[in-house]
Amino acid sequence: MATEKIRISVFLATISIVFFVLLGRLYYIQISKHREFLDKAEKNFLKSIRIPYRRGRILDRNGIVIADWKPGFAVYILKNGLKKNELKNLLDIIGFKTNLDSLYRSLVNYPVIKDLTFEEIVKLEEERDKFPYFVVGTIPLRYYHYPVVLSHITGYTGEVTQSEILRDSTLKLGETIGKRGVEKYYNKILRGKFGERYFMVDVTGQLIKEDPIPPVKPVNGKDLSLTIDVPLQLYIDSLMKKYSKGAVVVLNVKTGGILALYSKPSFNANALAQGISFKHWQRLISDNARPLLDRAISGLYPPGSTFKPVSALFALDLGVVSRNTIFSCPGYYRLGRRVWMCWYKPGHGSLNLTQAIQKSCDVYFYQLGLRVGLGRFLNMLRDFNIGGKVGIDLPGEISSFVPDSAWYRARYGENGFGPGNVLNLVIGQGEIMLTPLKIATLTGLIANEGVLPQPHILKSIEGKPFAPKDTLRWSVDSSLFKIVKEGMWMVVNKEGGTAYASRSDKVVYAGKTGTSQNPHGKDHALFTAFAPYDNPQIVVTVVVEHGEHGSRVAPIAKKIIERYFGY
Repeated sequence: MATEKIRISVFLATISIVFFVLLGRLYYIQISKHREFLDKAEKNFLKSIRIPYRRGRILDRNGIVIADWKPGFAVYILKNGLKKNELKNLLDIIGFKTNLDSLYRSLVNYPVIKDLTFEEIVKLEEERDKFPYFVVGTIPLRYYHYPVVLSHITGYTGEVTQSEILRDSTLKLGETIGKRGVEKYYNKILRGKFGERYFMVDVTGQLIKEDPIPPVKPVNGKDLSLTIDVPLQLYIDSLMKKYSKGAVVVLNVKTGGILALYSKPSFNANALAQGISFKHWQRLISDNARPLLDRAISGLYPPGSTFKPVSALFALDLGVVSRNTIFSCPGYYRLGRRVWMCWYKPGHGSLNLTQAIQKSCDVYFYQLGLRVGLGRFLNMLRDFNIGGKVGIDLPGEISSFVPDSAWYRARYGENGFGPGNVLNLVIGQGEIMLTPLKIATLTGLIANEGVLPQPHILKSIEGKPFAPKDTLRWSVDSSLFKIVKEGMWMVVNKEGGTAYASRSDKVVYAGKTGTSQNPHGKDHALFTAFAPYDNPQIVVTVVVEHGEHGSRVAPIAKKIIERYFGY
Protein backbone atom coordinates (compact mmCIF):
# COMPACT_ATOMS: atom_id res chain seq x y z
CA MET A 1 0.00 0.00 0.00
CA ALA A 2 2.76 2.34 0.94
CA THR A 3 4.52 1.54 -2.31
CA GLU A 4 1.37 2.38 -4.26
CA LYS A 5 1.08 5.75 -2.53
CA ILE A 6 4.68 6.51 -3.38
CA ARG A 7 4.07 5.70 -7.05
CA ILE A 8 1.05 7.98 -7.16
CA SER A 9 2.98 10.82 -5.44
CA VAL A 10 5.89 10.49 -7.91
CA PHE A 11 3.46 10.45 -10.85
CA LEU A 12 1.63 13.53 -9.60
CA ALA A 13 4.92 15.31 -8.96
CA THR A 14 6.11 14.45 -12.44
CA ILE A 15 2.87 15.70 -13.95
CA SER A 16 3.18 18.90 -11.93
CA ILE A 17 6.77 19.47 -13.01
CA VAL A 18 5.91 18.89 -16.67
CA PHE A 19 2.91 21.20 -16.34
CA PHE A 20 4.97 24.01 -14.81
CA VAL A 21 7.70 23.51 -17.43
CA LEU A 22 5.12 23.76 -20.19
CA LEU A 23 3.51 26.72 -18.47
CA GLY A 24 6.89 28.46 -18.18
CA ARG A 25 7.69 27.70 -21.80
CA LEU A 26 4.30 29.04 -22.85
CA TYR A 27 4.94 32.20 -20.83
CA TYR A 28 8.36 32.53 -22.45
CA ILE A 29 6.97 32.17 -25.98
CA GLN A 30 3.70 34.05 -25.60
CA ILE A 31 4.78 36.89 -23.32
CA SER A 32 8.55 37.23 -22.91
CA LYS A 33 9.44 36.61 -26.57
CA HIS A 34 6.11 37.64 -28.08
CA ARG A 35 7.43 40.64 -29.98
CA GLU A 36 10.55 38.86 -31.26
CA PHE A 37 8.65 35.85 -32.60
CA LEU A 38 5.89 38.06 -34.01
CA ASP A 39 8.49 40.04 -35.93
CA LYS A 40 9.99 36.83 -37.30
CA ALA A 41 6.58 35.54 -38.29
CA GLU A 42 5.70 38.79 -40.01
CA LYS A 43 8.96 38.73 -41.93
CA ASN A 44 8.04 35.30 -43.24
CA PHE A 45 4.88 36.64 -44.85
CA LEU A 46 5.33 40.45 -44.91
CA LYS A 47 7.79 42.19 -47.23
CA SER A 48 8.30 45.91 -47.32
CA ILE A 49 9.72 48.09 -50.06
CA ARG A 50 10.85 51.67 -49.79
CA ILE A 51 8.74 54.27 -51.55
CA PRO A 52 11.28 56.72 -53.02
CA TYR A 53 10.87 60.41 -52.33
CA ARG A 54 11.08 63.11 -54.98
CA ARG A 55 14.24 65.14 -54.72
CA GLY A 56 13.66 68.91 -54.46
CA ARG A 57 13.74 70.92 -57.67
CA ILE A 58 16.41 73.50 -58.48
CA LEU A 59 15.20 76.75 -60.10
CA ASP A 60 16.91 79.93 -61.27
CA ARG A 61 16.22 83.42 -59.93
CA ASN A 62 13.30 83.85 -62.36
CA GLY A 63 11.62 80.53 -61.55
CA ILE A 64 13.01 78.67 -64.57
CA VAL A 65 13.37 74.99 -63.66
CA ILE A 66 16.98 73.81 -63.85
CA ALA A 67 16.79 70.39 -62.18
CA ASP A 68 13.61 68.33 -61.97
CA TRP A 69 12.63 64.67 -62.05
CA LYS A 70 11.06 62.29 -64.52
CA PRO A 71 9.35 58.97 -63.79
CA GLY A 72 11.29 55.74 -64.16
CA PHE A 73 10.51 52.09 -63.49
CA ALA A 74 11.99 49.69 -60.97
CA VAL A 75 11.46 46.01 -60.11
CA TYR A 76 11.40 45.06 -56.42
CA ILE A 77 12.36 41.46 -55.62
CA LEU A 78 10.18 39.95 -52.85
CA LYS A 79 11.87 36.55 -52.67
CA ASN A 80 14.52 35.75 -50.09
CA GLY A 81 17.63 34.01 -51.37
CA LEU A 82 17.24 34.81 -55.06
CA LYS A 83 19.72 32.67 -56.99
CA LYS A 84 22.04 34.11 -59.59
CA ASN A 85 20.66 31.91 -62.39
CA GLU A 86 17.13 33.14 -61.54
CA LEU A 87 18.32 36.73 -61.85
CA LYS A 88 20.05 35.93 -65.16
CA ASN A 89 16.87 34.38 -66.55
CA LEU A 90 14.88 37.45 -65.51
CA LEU A 91 17.37 39.83 -67.15
CA ASP A 92 17.48 37.73 -70.31
CA ILE A 93 13.70 37.89 -70.66
CA ILE A 94 13.64 41.69 -70.62
CA GLY A 95 16.97 42.16 -72.44
CA PHE A 96 18.38 44.33 -69.64
CA LYS A 97 22.12 44.84 -70.14
CA THR A 98 24.18 45.16 -66.98
CA ASN A 99 26.97 43.52 -65.01
CA LEU A 100 25.30 40.41 -63.57
CA ASP A 101 27.75 39.88 -60.70
CA SER A 102 27.63 43.51 -59.61
CA LEU A 103 23.82 43.63 -59.70
CA TYR A 104 23.53 40.32 -57.85
CA ARG A 105 25.79 41.60 -55.07
CA SER A 106 23.78 44.82 -54.76
CA LEU A 107 20.46 42.94 -54.54
CA VAL A 108 21.62 41.38 -51.29
CA ASN A 109 21.51 44.81 -49.66
CA TYR A 110 18.78 46.52 -51.67
CA PRO A 111 16.57 44.18 -53.75
CA VAL A 112 15.73 46.59 -56.58
CA ILE A 113 16.52 46.63 -60.29
CA LYS A 114 16.31 50.29 -61.30
CA ASP A 115 16.03 52.34 -64.46
CA LEU A 116 14.04 49.88 -66.57
CA THR A 117 12.18 51.08 -69.64
CA PHE A 118 8.44 50.75 -70.16
CA GLU A 119 9.08 48.12 -72.86
CA GLU A 120 11.20 46.06 -70.45
CA ILE A 121 8.47 46.21 -67.83
CA VAL A 122 5.87 45.02 -70.36
CA LYS A 123 8.06 42.04 -71.29
CA LEU A 124 8.45 41.13 -67.64
CA GLU A 125 4.73 41.34 -66.96
CA GLU A 126 4.14 38.95 -69.88
CA GLU A 127 6.35 36.40 -68.13
CA ARG A 128 4.96 36.93 -64.64
CA ASP A 129 4.05 33.22 -64.27
CA LYS A 130 7.79 32.45 -64.46
CA PHE A 131 8.73 35.18 -62.02
CA PRO A 132 5.92 35.58 -59.47
CA TYR A 133 8.14 37.16 -56.83
CA PHE A 134 8.42 40.75 -58.04
CA VAL A 135 6.42 43.98 -58.03
CA VAL A 136 6.84 46.97 -60.33
CA GLY A 137 7.16 50.45 -58.90
CA THR A 138 7.92 53.91 -60.23
CA ILE A 139 10.96 55.88 -59.16
CA PRO A 140 11.76 59.56 -59.74
CA LEU A 141 14.91 60.00 -61.86
CA ARG A 142 16.90 63.22 -61.72
CA TYR A 143 16.65 65.26 -64.90
CA TYR A 144 18.53 68.44 -65.85
CA HIS A 145 16.98 70.83 -68.37
CA TYR A 146 20.37 72.44 -69.14
CA PRO A 147 22.66 69.44 -68.64
CA VAL A 148 25.82 70.93 -70.16
CA VAL A 149 25.80 74.71 -69.78
CA LEU A 150 24.83 74.54 -66.08
CA SER A 151 26.47 71.23 -65.15
CA HIS A 152 29.23 72.74 -63.01
CA ILE A 153 26.63 74.67 -61.02
CA THR A 154 24.07 71.92 -60.49
CA GLY A 155 26.54 69.07 -60.31
CA TYR A 156 24.81 65.71 -60.54
CA THR A 157 23.38 62.91 -58.41
CA GLY A 158 24.44 59.29 -58.01
CA GLU A 159 23.85 56.25 -55.88
CA VAL A 160 25.33 56.40 -52.38
CA THR A 161 28.51 54.41 -51.73
CA GLN A 162 29.51 52.38 -48.69
CA SER A 163 32.12 54.96 -47.72
CA GLU A 164 29.50 57.74 -47.83
CA ILE A 165 27.21 55.69 -45.58
CA LEU A 166 30.05 55.28 -43.10
CA ARG A 167 30.40 59.07 -42.98
CA ASP A 168 26.65 59.66 -42.68
CA SER A 169 24.59 56.97 -40.97
CA THR A 170 21.30 58.54 -42.12
CA LEU A 171 22.01 57.49 -45.72
CA LYS A 172 20.56 54.21 -47.00
CA LEU A 173 21.83 51.73 -49.57
CA GLY A 174 20.30 52.41 -52.95
CA GLU A 175 19.61 56.07 -52.11
CA THR A 176 20.49 58.78 -54.63
CA ILE A 177 22.47 61.76 -53.30
CA GLY A 178 24.27 64.81 -54.65
CA LYS A 179 27.80 64.16 -55.88
CA ARG A 180 28.87 67.64 -57.05
CA GLY A 181 27.72 71.23 -57.24
CA VAL A 182 24.49 72.48 -55.67
CA GLU A 183 23.26 68.89 -55.54
CA LYS A 184 26.06 68.03 -53.12
CA TYR A 185 26.30 71.28 -51.14
CA TYR A 186 22.57 71.43 -50.42
CA ASN A 187 21.96 67.68 -50.41
CA LYS A 188 20.33 67.67 -46.97
CA ILE A 189 17.74 70.21 -48.13
CA LEU A 190 17.07 68.64 -51.52
CA ARG A 191 16.89 65.19 -49.96
CA GLY A 192 13.56 63.83 -48.67
CA LYS A 193 12.54 60.85 -46.54
CA PHE A 194 11.58 57.40 -47.81
CA GLY A 195 8.10 55.99 -47.38
CA GLU A 196 7.25 52.31 -46.90
CA ARG A 197 4.86 49.91 -48.64
CA TYR A 198 4.00 46.36 -47.50
CA PHE A 199 3.17 43.13 -49.34
CA MET A 200 1.97 39.73 -48.11
CA VAL A 201 3.94 36.85 -49.67
CA ASP A 202 4.26 33.09 -49.25
CA VAL A 203 7.45 31.16 -48.50
CA THR A 204 8.49 31.29 -52.18
CA GLY A 205 8.11 35.05 -52.33
CA GLN A 206 4.97 34.90 -54.44
CA LEU A 207 2.71 37.88 -53.91
CA ILE A 208 -0.51 37.05 -52.01
CA LYS A 209 -1.86 40.48 -51.09
CA GLU A 210 -0.87 44.10 -51.60
CA ASP A 211 -0.96 46.63 -48.75
CA PRO A 212 -2.04 44.40 -45.83
CA ILE A 213 -0.76 47.36 -43.77
CA PRO A 214 -1.40 50.95 -44.92
CA PRO A 215 1.68 52.41 -46.63
CA VAL A 216 3.76 55.20 -45.10
CA LYS A 217 3.94 58.16 -47.47
CA PRO A 218 7.37 59.55 -48.41
CA VAL A 219 8.41 63.12 -47.59
CA ASN A 220 9.69 64.94 -50.65
CA GLY A 221 12.77 67.21 -50.66
CA LYS A 222 12.55 70.99 -50.64
CA ASP A 223 12.84 73.18 -53.74
CA LEU A 224 15.78 75.58 -54.05
CA SER A 225 15.93 78.81 -56.05
CA LEU A 226 19.37 80.04 -57.11
CA THR A 227 20.65 83.53 -57.84
CA ILE A 228 21.71 82.23 -61.28
CA ASP A 229 20.06 83.81 -64.32
CA VAL A 230 19.58 81.01 -66.88
CA PRO A 231 19.05 83.25 -69.96
CA LEU A 232 22.22 85.18 -69.07
CA GLN A 233 24.17 81.93 -68.62
CA LEU A 234 22.95 80.70 -72.03
CA TYR A 235 23.92 84.03 -73.61
CA ILE A 236 27.42 83.76 -72.15
CA ASP A 237 27.69 80.26 -73.62
CA SER A 238 26.89 81.69 -77.06
CA LEU A 239 29.60 84.35 -76.63
CA MET A 240 32.18 81.71 -75.68
CA LYS A 241 31.51 79.41 -78.66
CA LYS A 242 34.78 80.16 -80.43
CA TYR A 243 36.91 79.51 -77.34
CA SER A 244 37.80 76.04 -76.08
CA LYS A 245 38.57 76.87 -72.46
CA GLY A 246 37.59 79.67 -70.12
CA ALA A 247 35.40 80.97 -67.34
CA VAL A 248 32.99 83.85 -66.76
CA VAL A 249 31.65 85.16 -63.45
CA VAL A 250 28.81 87.69 -63.13
CA LEU A 251 28.30 88.99 -59.60
CA ASN A 252 25.60 91.27 -58.16
CA VAL A 253 27.58 93.64 -55.94
CA LYS A 254 24.47 94.83 -54.08
CA THR A 255 23.42 91.38 -52.85
CA GLY A 256 26.46 89.14 -53.38
CA GLY A 257 24.33 86.85 -55.57
CA ILE A 258 26.11 85.07 -58.41
CA LEU A 259 24.17 85.74 -61.62
CA ALA A 260 26.30 83.55 -63.87
CA LEU A 261 29.07 81.06 -63.18
CA TYR A 262 30.32 79.68 -66.47
CA SER A 263 33.08 77.15 -67.10
CA LYS A 264 34.20 75.62 -70.39
CA PRO A 265 34.59 72.81 -71.35
CA SER A 266 31.83 71.09 -69.45
CA PHE A 267 30.14 67.69 -69.15
CA ASN A 268 26.65 66.23 -69.44
CA ALA A 269 25.05 66.09 -65.99
CA ASN A 270 22.21 63.84 -67.22
CA ALA A 271 24.66 61.23 -68.47
CA LEU A 272 26.40 61.09 -65.10
CA ALA A 273 23.18 61.15 -63.07
CA GLN A 274 21.74 58.24 -65.06
CA GLY A 275 24.95 56.24 -64.88
CA ILE A 276 27.83 55.87 -67.33
CA SER A 277 30.16 52.98 -68.03
CA PHE A 278 33.54 52.68 -66.35
CA LYS A 279 35.24 53.27 -69.74
CA HIS A 280 33.23 56.46 -70.27
CA TRP A 281 34.18 57.68 -66.78
CA GLN A 282 37.86 56.93 -67.43
CA ARG A 283 37.75 58.93 -70.67
CA LEU A 284 36.14 61.82 -68.83
CA ILE A 285 38.68 62.01 -66.00
CA SER A 286 41.69 61.50 -68.30
CA ASP A 287 40.60 64.15 -70.85
CA ASN A 288 43.38 66.75 -71.13
CA ALA A 289 40.77 69.51 -71.47
CA ARG A 290 39.60 68.64 -67.93
CA PRO A 291 35.83 69.06 -68.46
CA LEU A 292 35.10 68.14 -64.84
CA LEU A 293 37.14 71.13 -63.59
CA ASP A 294 34.97 74.11 -62.68
CA ARG A 295 37.37 76.78 -63.86
CA ALA A 296 35.28 79.60 -62.35
CA ILE A 297 35.93 78.45 -58.78
CA SER A 298 38.76 75.91 -59.13
CA GLY A 299 40.92 77.26 -61.96
CA LEU A 300 44.02 79.16 -60.82
CA TYR A 301 45.52 81.88 -63.03
CA PRO A 302 48.02 84.69 -62.57
CA PRO A 303 45.66 87.70 -62.59
CA GLY A 304 48.03 89.77 -64.70
CA SER A 305 47.16 93.43 -65.04
CA THR A 306 43.66 92.93 -63.62
CA PHE A 307 45.52 93.03 -60.29
CA LYS A 308 47.00 96.50 -60.86
CA PRO A 309 43.96 98.31 -59.36
CA VAL A 310 44.48 96.29 -56.16
CA SER A 311 48.20 97.17 -56.12
CA ALA A 312 47.32 100.82 -56.67
CA LEU A 313 44.94 100.68 -53.71
CA PHE A 314 47.69 99.17 -51.52
CA ALA A 315 50.05 102.03 -52.40
CA LEU A 316 47.39 104.72 -51.88
CA ASP A 317 46.41 103.25 -48.52
CA LEU A 318 50.04 103.22 -47.38
CA GLY A 319 50.46 106.80 -48.58
CA VAL A 320 53.50 106.08 -50.77
CA VAL A 321 51.77 107.50 -53.88
CA SER A 322 48.86 109.79 -54.63
CA ARG A 323 46.65 110.29 -57.65
CA ASN A 324 49.15 112.81 -59.07
CA THR A 325 52.37 110.91 -58.42
CA ILE A 326 54.32 110.94 -61.71
CA PHE A 327 56.64 108.19 -62.91
CA SER A 328 58.32 107.98 -66.31
CA CYS A 329 58.14 104.94 -68.59
CA PRO A 330 60.81 104.68 -71.34
CA GLY A 331 59.61 101.14 -72.11
CA TYR A 332 61.79 99.41 -69.52
CA TYR A 333 62.98 99.63 -65.94
CA ARG A 334 66.45 98.75 -64.71
CA LEU A 335 66.89 97.27 -61.23
CA GLY A 336 70.44 96.26 -60.48
CA ARG A 337 71.76 94.26 -63.41
CA ARG A 338 68.33 93.19 -64.61
CA VAL A 339 66.08 95.04 -67.05
CA TRP A 340 62.29 94.77 -66.61
CA MET A 341 60.31 95.48 -69.74
CA CYS A 342 56.96 97.24 -70.18
CA TRP A 343 54.41 95.52 -72.38
CA TYR A 344 54.50 98.68 -74.54
CA LYS A 345 58.09 98.73 -75.77
CA PRO A 346 58.17 102.37 -77.02
CA GLY A 347 57.26 103.48 -73.51
CA HIS A 348 54.33 105.46 -72.11
CA GLY A 349 56.30 108.56 -71.12
CA SER A 350 55.31 110.39 -67.94
CA LEU A 351 52.07 109.25 -66.28
CA ASN A 352 50.15 109.74 -63.07
CA LEU A 353 48.39 106.87 -61.25
CA THR A 354 45.06 106.94 -63.10
CA GLN A 355 46.85 107.14 -66.45
CA ALA A 356 49.03 104.18 -65.45
CA ILE A 357 45.87 102.13 -64.78
CA GLN A 358 44.31 103.39 -68.03
CA LYS A 359 47.30 102.34 -70.14
CA SER A 360 48.30 99.41 -67.91
CA CYS A 361 51.88 100.68 -67.69
CA ASP A 362 54.15 98.01 -66.18
CA VAL A 363 57.05 100.39 -65.56
CA TYR A 364 54.87 102.74 -63.51
CA PHE A 365 53.79 99.84 -61.32
CA TYR A 366 57.37 98.55 -60.94
CA GLN A 367 58.26 101.86 -59.33
CA LEU A 368 55.06 101.90 -57.29
CA GLY A 369 55.87 98.40 -56.01
CA LEU A 370 59.38 99.40 -54.97
CA ARG A 371 57.94 102.28 -52.94
CA VAL A 372 55.64 99.83 -51.17
CA GLY A 373 58.43 97.31 -50.66
CA LEU A 374 58.21 93.52 -50.71
CA GLY A 375 57.58 93.11 -46.99
CA ARG A 376 54.73 95.59 -46.85
CA PHE A 377 53.28 94.27 -50.10
CA LEU A 378 53.16 90.73 -48.68
CA ASN A 379 51.52 92.06 -45.53
CA MET A 380 48.88 93.84 -47.62
CA LEU A 381 48.16 90.63 -49.50
CA ARG A 382 47.46 89.02 -46.14
CA ASP A 383 45.54 91.92 -44.58
CA PHE A 384 43.30 92.33 -47.65
CA ASN A 385 42.64 88.57 -47.71
CA ILE A 386 43.78 88.24 -51.31
CA GLY A 387 44.58 84.55 -50.91
CA GLY A 388 42.31 81.79 -49.64
CA LYS A 389 38.77 80.99 -50.67
CA VAL A 390 35.91 83.37 -51.35
CA GLY A 391 33.61 80.98 -49.48
CA ILE A 392 30.92 80.45 -52.12
CA ASP A 393 28.25 77.86 -51.26
CA LEU A 394 29.53 75.26 -53.72
CA PRO A 395 31.89 72.34 -53.10
CA GLY A 396 35.25 72.27 -54.82
CA GLU A 397 36.34 75.91 -54.55
CA ILE A 398 40.15 76.14 -54.61
CA SER A 399 42.06 78.57 -52.42
CA SER A 400 43.71 81.38 -54.32
CA PHE A 401 47.43 81.53 -53.59
CA VAL A 402 49.61 84.44 -52.54
CA PRO A 403 53.12 84.02 -51.13
CA ASP A 404 54.44 85.23 -47.82
CA SER A 405 57.97 85.63 -46.43
CA ALA A 406 57.98 82.12 -44.96
CA TRP A 407 57.05 80.67 -48.32
CA TYR A 408 59.90 82.56 -50.05
CA ARG A 409 62.42 81.45 -47.40
CA ALA A 410 61.34 77.81 -47.69
CA ARG A 411 61.52 77.91 -51.49
CA TYR A 412 64.56 80.10 -52.17
CA GLY A 413 66.46 80.32 -48.90
CA GLU A 414 67.06 83.31 -46.67
CA ASN A 415 68.93 85.26 -49.35
CA GLY A 416 67.14 83.92 -52.41
CA PHE A 417 64.57 86.68 -52.67
CA GLY A 418 64.50 90.44 -52.34
CA PRO A 419 63.13 93.75 -53.64
CA GLY A 420 62.94 92.48 -57.23
CA ASN A 421 60.22 89.99 -56.37
CA VAL A 422 57.74 92.77 -55.76
CA LEU A 423 58.08 93.91 -59.39
CA ASN A 424 56.40 90.70 -60.54
CA LEU A 425 53.79 90.67 -57.79
CA VAL A 426 52.65 94.24 -58.29
CA ILE A 427 51.62 93.55 -61.91
CA GLY A 428 49.81 90.32 -61.00
CA GLN A 429 52.52 87.94 -62.19
CA GLY A 430 54.97 85.74 -60.37
CA GLU A 431 53.57 83.61 -57.60
CA ILE A 432 50.08 85.14 -57.29
CA MET A 433 47.41 82.69 -58.49
CA LEU A 434 43.72 83.63 -58.29
CA THR A 435 40.46 82.00 -59.31
CA PRO A 436 38.10 83.92 -61.62
CA LEU A 437 35.67 84.08 -58.68
CA LYS A 438 38.34 85.72 -56.52
CA ILE A 439 39.14 88.27 -59.25
CA ALA A 440 35.43 89.09 -59.51
CA THR A 441 35.23 89.45 -55.73
CA LEU A 442 38.20 91.85 -55.62
CA THR A 443 36.62 93.88 -58.43
CA GLY A 444 33.36 93.95 -56.48
CA LEU A 445 35.11 95.27 -53.39
CA ILE A 446 36.65 98.08 -55.44
CA ALA A 447 33.34 98.88 -57.17
CA ASN A 448 31.46 98.93 -53.86
CA GLU A 449 34.27 100.87 -52.16
CA GLY A 450 35.26 98.23 -49.64
CA VAL A 451 31.94 96.54 -48.82
CA LEU A 452 30.59 93.41 -50.50
CA PRO A 453 27.99 90.89 -49.27
CA GLN A 454 29.36 87.36 -49.19
CA PRO A 455 29.19 85.95 -52.75
CA HIS A 456 26.65 83.12 -52.85
CA ILE A 457 24.46 81.11 -55.19
CA LEU A 458 21.38 80.29 -53.08
CA LYS A 459 18.43 82.68 -53.37
CA SER A 460 15.67 80.93 -51.39
CA ILE A 461 14.48 77.63 -49.91
CA GLU A 462 10.82 76.84 -50.63
CA GLY A 463 10.29 80.55 -51.26
CA LYS A 464 11.93 81.63 -48.00
CA PRO A 465 14.64 84.19 -48.94
CA PHE A 466 18.26 83.43 -48.13
CA ALA A 467 20.57 86.29 -47.16
CA PRO A 468 24.30 85.81 -46.46
CA LYS A 469 25.32 86.54 -42.89
CA ASP A 470 28.81 87.71 -43.73
CA THR A 471 30.02 90.88 -45.44
CA LEU A 472 33.50 91.27 -46.90
CA ARG A 473 35.16 94.56 -45.94
CA TRP A 474 38.27 96.56 -46.75
CA SER A 475 38.96 99.40 -44.31
CA VAL A 476 40.17 101.94 -46.86
CA ASP A 477 39.06 105.55 -47.26
CA SER A 478 36.39 105.88 -49.97
CA SER A 479 38.34 108.70 -51.66
CA LEU A 480 41.12 106.21 -52.48
CA PHE A 481 38.66 103.80 -54.08
CA LYS A 482 37.41 106.66 -56.25
CA ILE A 483 40.92 107.24 -57.62
CA VAL A 484 41.29 103.58 -58.61
CA LYS A 485 37.77 103.50 -60.07
CA GLU A 486 38.54 106.59 -62.14
CA GLY A 487 41.56 104.84 -63.63
CA MET A 488 39.37 101.81 -64.48
CA TRP A 489 36.82 104.13 -66.12
CA MET A 490 39.64 105.56 -68.26
CA VAL A 491 40.63 102.01 -69.36
CA VAL A 492 37.29 101.72 -71.17
CA ASN A 493 36.14 105.24 -71.87
CA LYS A 494 39.21 107.38 -72.62
CA GLU A 495 41.23 107.16 -75.78
CA GLY A 496 44.46 105.27 -75.13
CA GLY A 497 42.77 102.97 -72.62
CA THR A 498 43.53 99.28 -73.19
CA ALA A 499 39.79 98.48 -73.59
CA TYR A 500 38.76 101.70 -75.35
CA ALA A 501 37.64 99.72 -78.41
CA SER A 502 35.06 97.96 -76.17
CA ARG A 503 33.40 101.06 -74.76
CA SER A 504 29.59 101.09 -74.80
CA ASP A 505 27.25 103.85 -75.89
CA LYS A 506 24.47 102.18 -73.87
CA VAL A 507 25.99 101.53 -70.42
CA VAL A 508 28.97 103.42 -69.00
CA TYR A 509 31.19 100.89 -67.27
CA ALA A 510 34.75 100.60 -65.94
CA GLY A 511 37.19 97.72 -66.22
CA LYS A 512 40.71 96.39 -66.41
CA THR A 513 42.40 94.22 -69.01
CA GLY A 514 44.94 91.58 -68.11
CA THR A 515 47.35 89.22 -69.84
CA SER A 516 48.40 86.22 -67.79
CA GLN A 517 51.76 84.65 -68.65
CA ASN A 518 51.45 80.95 -69.46
CA PRO A 519 54.62 78.82 -69.64
CA HIS A 520 52.73 76.05 -71.47
CA GLY A 521 51.57 78.02 -74.50
CA LYS A 522 49.85 81.24 -75.50
CA ASP A 523 49.09 83.70 -72.72
CA HIS A 524 45.68 83.75 -71.05
CA ALA A 525 43.40 86.76 -71.59
CA LEU A 526 41.49 88.37 -68.72
CA PHE A 527 39.08 91.25 -68.36
CA THR A 528 37.17 92.35 -65.27
CA ALA A 529 34.61 95.16 -65.15
CA PHE A 530 31.83 96.73 -63.10
CA ALA A 531 28.71 98.54 -64.28
CA PRO A 532 27.25 101.10 -64.30
CA TYR A 533 30.21 103.25 -63.37
CA ASP A 534 28.30 105.79 -61.28
CA ASN A 535 26.21 103.22 -59.40
CA PRO A 536 27.77 99.75 -59.67
CA GLN A 537 25.33 96.85 -59.72
CA ILE A 538 27.23 94.00 -61.35
CA VAL A 539 30.77 92.75 -61.88
CA VAL A 540 31.73 90.73 -64.95
CA THR A 541 35.00 88.79 -65.01
CA VAL A 542 36.11 86.91 -68.13
CA VAL A 543 39.05 84.51 -68.42
CA VAL A 544 39.91 82.86 -71.75
CA GLU A 545 42.76 80.38 -71.73
CA HIS A 546 45.28 81.06 -74.52
CA GLY A 547 43.30 84.18 -75.47
CA GLU A 548 46.58 86.18 -75.51
CA HIS A 549 45.40 89.72 -74.65
CA GLY A 550 42.73 91.04 -72.28
CA SER A 551 41.60 93.59 -74.85
CA ARG A 552 40.49 90.72 -77.09
CA VAL A 553 38.00 89.36 -74.56
CA ALA A 554 36.77 92.73 -73.27
CA PRO A 555 33.95 92.71 -75.90
CA ILE A 556 32.50 89.63 -74.16
CA ALA A 557 32.10 91.58 -70.91
CA LYS A 558 30.68 94.55 -72.80
CA LYS A 559 27.99 92.40 -74.43
CA ILE A 560 27.13 90.72 -71.11
CA ILE A 561 26.74 94.11 -69.43
CA GLU A 562 24.54 95.45 -72.21
CA ARG A 563 22.44 92.28 -72.20
CA TYR A 564 21.97 92.42 -68.42
CA PHE A 565 20.72 96.00 -68.59
CA GLY A 566 18.24 95.16 -71.31
CA TYR A 567 20.04 96.18 -74.49
